[in-house]
Amino acid sequence: EEGLAAWLLFVAWVAAGLWRFESRDLNVLAHLPDAAGARLAALSQLLFRESLDIGALLSAAVMATDAPNIPAQLDAGGLVDFAPLPARILDAIQWMYRRKCAQCGRVPKDPSMCLVCGDIICVGDASCGEGPENPRGLGSCGRHAWACGASQGLFLRLYSGDVVAVAGSMCGLWEYPYVNSYGEAVAPTRSVAGLSLDARRLDRMRAIFSTGTVDLEILRHNQRVGRYLRDPL
Repeated sequence: EEGLAAWLLFVAWVAAGLWRFESRDLNVLAHLPDAAGARLAALSQLLFRESLDIGALLSAAVMATDAPNIPAQLDAGGLVDFAPLPARILDAIQWMYRRKCAQCGRVPKDPSMCLVCGDIICVGDASCGEGPENPRGLGSCGRHAWACGASQGLFLRLYSGDVVAVAGSMCGLWEYPYVNSYGEAVAPTRSVAGLSLDARRLDRMRAIFSTGTVDLEILRHNQRVGRYLRDPL
């Protein structure tokens, strides 16, 4: 696995120079998991898809093996773009209502929206997204994060008024980016009137995700609030 993962990583560097990757894909490449198996799975999902001519890519990679300089770091060109969010929480709730999960095709009991790609994902559903290509021991959000963000992900729960943060097997609950006129993140169960999107809160989450420090922020936040989630989300 280690040797194959190293070869695919080299192929991915070549691909980054030949094609224009989305910022989400660049983030996956910049923050690959340390474990060889997890790194191999992330690279495979990034490279082996219909939008890339894998034959031409492998040929270019072979030709590039004699190149003297191979880039050691990837400059993602700024923060990863998140999926667009409505300015008013009422519009966001209306948009999410009764939408089906992108992984299991069911209407979630506890829905969330992946801030990176915009997919609706079940929260805490042990069967959602379960399959041989997904790691065991993860919740539904964790499985989606494995494919979408190289094991890290942020999921907006509008009905609960929080954000599910996932990094591998770690998870936490953060304040969501919708605030009242005083700048407080108030849960929609208390009041929805006047709740609007706070761009600064959202940009902070983008910065955490783009720098691959979701795991560190989960640890800091859980220690600060004294809350640790036992079950995977």
